[in-house]
Amino acid sequence: MKLLGSVLVGSAYSSSCGSSYPELQNCNCYSTVVDCSNKGLKAIPGSFPRGKTRLDLSYNNINYVNELPDELEDLVDLNLSHNNIREIHFDAFDGLDNLENLNLAYNQLNEIEDDIFQWNPVHLKTLDLSNNKFEFIQHFLFYDLQEIQEINLSDNDLFFVHPHAFDELKRLRTLNLANNKLTEFKSKWFTSIIDDNLQEVMLDGNPWACDCDLQNEKNFLQNPTIKRMMTSFLERGGSSLKCNNKDDTHNLGMDMFNWSSLSSKLTPCTPPKITGISKSSTVDAGKMLLLKCLAEGVPQPKIEWKAPNGDVYRLQSEDFEGITVHQDGALLIEDLRKADQGIYRCVATNSAGSMEASTKITVTGSSPFDDNDRDDYDEDDLDEDGWEYDRDDNEWKKTRDDYEWIDGGMEKNGQRLDSNDYHLPGINNEDFEFDNDYRIDIDSDCPANCECSSSTVDCSDAENVGDSGRALTKIPIIKSHYTHLDMTLNKVPEIEKGLCRKMKQIRELKVDSNRIKNIENGAFSDCGDLRILTMRDNRLDELRAQMFDGLDNVQILVLDHNFLKTIPSYAFQGMDNLEYLYLKNNKIEKIESQAFYGLKKLKFIHLEDNKLDHLDMDWVKEAVTNTKLERIFIDGNNLVCDTRLKPFKDHFENSKTSSKIYNVFQPTELKCSSPPELIGKTLNTINYNELVVVTPIEGGSSGGPGFMFGGVFLGAVLAVLGFIGWRQWNRRNSMKGGYGYSYTDISTQGDSEHRALTSNQDSEAFI
Repeated sequence: MKLLGSVLVGSAYSSSCGSSYPELQNCNCYSTVVDCSNKGLKAIPGSFPRGKTRLDLSYNNINYVNELPDELEDLVDLNLSHNNIREIHFDAFDGLDNLENLNLAYNQLNEIEDDIFQWNPVHLKTLDLSNNKFEFIQHFLFYDLQEIQEINLSDNDLFFVHPHAFDELKRLRTLNLANNKLTEFKSKWFTSIIDDNLQEVMLDGNPWACDCDLQNEKNFLQNPTIKRMMTSFLERGGSSLKCNNKDDTHNLGMDMFNWSSLSSKLTPCTPPKITGISKSSTVDAGKMLLLKCLAEGVPQPKIEWKAPNGDVYRLQSEDFEGITVHQDGALLIEDLRKADQGIYRCVATNSAGSMEASTKITVTGSSPFDDNDRDDYDEDDLDEDGWEYDRDDNEWKKTRDDYEWIDGGMEKNGQRLDSNDYHLPGINNEDFEFDNDYRIDIDSDCPANCECSSSTVDCSDAENVGDSGRALTKIPIIKSHYTHLDMTLNKVPEIEKGLCRKMKQIRELKVDSNRIKNIENGAFSDCGDLRILTMRDNRLDELRAQMFDGLDNVQILVLDHNFLKTIPSYAFQGMDNLEYLYLKNNKIEKIESQAFYGLKKLKFIHLEDNKLDHLDMDWVKEAVTNTKLERIFIDGNNLVCDTRLKPFKDHFENSKTSSKIYNVFQPTELKCSSPPELIGKTLNTINYNELVVVTPIEGGSSGGPGFMFGGVFLGAVLAVLGFIGWRQWNRRNSMKGGYGYSYTDISTQGDSEHRALTSNQDSEAFI
């Protein structure tokens, strides 16, 4: 791996930066490098010289990464390793347009929000997150890092990596997952990228289990071509892939690619058995509560908790303020409130069955948080209000307590607590009630031609996508203990009415790379528990008002790579919890005024690589009424800088940086594609008073040539220049193909083609 090193190359001619930048008085500046390593810094300095490409802040005492200064816009290498970083502000890297190497190794990070890499640094090539405290990697964390080549996640506490976490990383060459706590090998980490640029993989140092669940990876592990490629990748990384069964007391490990030998030695599945749960107890409001649930079985059961109000808390849950579930099943509830009291059910699940046990919590007294719902809060407000800069100590400090359950004990703001500082009920391992106990018969529960494990039904059909394959044409009904359904690479033509009528428990549905052209009215009316819906790479060519009725709790909706032309008003009405909306790589020409009406929690709208040639203030104004909206991405559209942009003059000019519209669109990054004299100019630098009218010429087409400048200005030129002017005008009129304008008001012709499905195995992710 060639990830950014801990120390940047020095120079005999280095000098202090302190004369002009007091915060850098102990740092060294030379050429394009700022070296602040090992200087005892408690915070990132607030200002830097411009034009620097490398910044080393390693070996300091920094605990919080706030938004980095604008002067670092040319930065290519940023080293923040060997600090005490526990949290990163959601827009910390927003100004780093050119950043390629980011090193965050050897810190105290246990999670990174999906939106950290939404805007910048999307041009990252290397990312080092090794030697932190990550327990899981969620599915959209790396989704926008499409230029990434190396990711190092080694030496963390990873227990779960989303099966589709790396799907979109087609340039990824090196992936390091070594020395974690991974027991389940997932071939889907690699199936989407194995034929692209992958060269080096590290997987050793994990307690891979040779159990019955490995049977689901049989096709991958015994495929001769895949075996040859993966073995080569592992050898280049100095690694191997070995697992241990229950009887292997010497931990020598068995080669997982030697399937003929391994298959007969897999440990049989056994249903979960809960062996202990925290005793029922009474706790004062405002205190912190830790509940534990102990379970055994093969494979090792996953633990989730059902709260008294019906909420479900899991290891990967990020939806609830002050709620954390760790890989050992411990449930941490901060700032206990009256609404938290009641029956808590521990649910232990594996591919052989499920078991539930319960405990009762009574809350006495009152808390200032009693009126707040844990799932109704602003994550970004917490990010901003959770830290404040102490100018006396020159460091960022927590304004609210941050609790963590680490290595069997509690920490508060990084300091170990005495057990008296929190409520940890004793474990009841004899006299407790079982609420439910059932075994899963995989043969009867799992839909035909699908694979099932724990809470997931995998019906993806990447290897048999051709006409002779087993591709499904309908979405199957899954049993109540399954919550995730993967239908990638099948032949489903439509989403039919009543999709969730018999599977209301479904939380994530993935129907990427199918043939969906239609969504029936009422398709999602019973999908109240659905959180993630991805329909990437299908044949949708229209959205209708209220098409997504019933998806009240969906947080991520992916409609990339379809054939959508218009986003109509009220298309997403009722999606009250939608945060991420992906509409990239469609054919969108028009957005109606109320297209994003009512989306009060929407944070990101992705409209990249469509056919928008101008912005309408009507829909923009409606979108930015949402106070949570952070960015609207419109890169890859051909923006014509004509008089239609004039309404944005008071928002896009350099002096308007405090405007909400300015911040949502970042006009410093948006460039004119025409007229010729403005090509390449950013929307914050053009003269809005001199914009001209661009009119289509008969016979021209949307997105192509055939335009001329009209109006009074042209008439005056013709009158003055006479015959010469007429000739110049005539030549311009005959230049079909010169300017490449894209004009929304012209109807597109002949746009009925559909792409053939490919077997590139593009897919997003499961929780």
